[in-house]
Amino acid sequence: MKWTKAKIKEAQKGMKIYKHSQGDGWHYINDRFECWNNGKCFSIGDTSEGCILLLCQLWCRLNNVDFKDIYVRAYPNEDSDWLNNLADDYLQYTNIPQTLSRPVLIEDLHDVNYHSLADVLGDLSGEDVVVARGRVLKGR
Repeated sequence: MKWTKAKIKEAQKGMKIYKHSQGDGWHYINDRFECWNNGKCFSIGDTSEGCILLLCQLWCRLNNVDFKDIYVRAYPNEDSDWLNNLADDYLQYTNIPQTLSRPVLIEDLHDVNYHSLADVLGDLSGEDVVVARGRVLKGR
């Protein structure tokens, strides 16, 4: 089937959302399309990378760790300002788990090729965090 701009606009009305859960690793989180001026259209669905970073940011916040600081330690020459928008951009695509597990987050970071960040997160002290009924219960 040839994708026209009209067909893509119609498809995006019912765009599928594939919410990320901790431990899912890399996957598409939505079906998005883009068309070039020559009329050729292609899928550019967003991936779970931002969701994984959002969960890591939440784990860090709940363990009193500055996520931006560890990101900069892992990638000293990279811009980190975009991390301020993780919740705005990815919360709708992310299932917040009952327990945030650092070892699972580290596996997910490796799956999306954030190896240096996974290493820095692995070197930190901190514990899994239980999130229940809007409250955070540490150490369970």
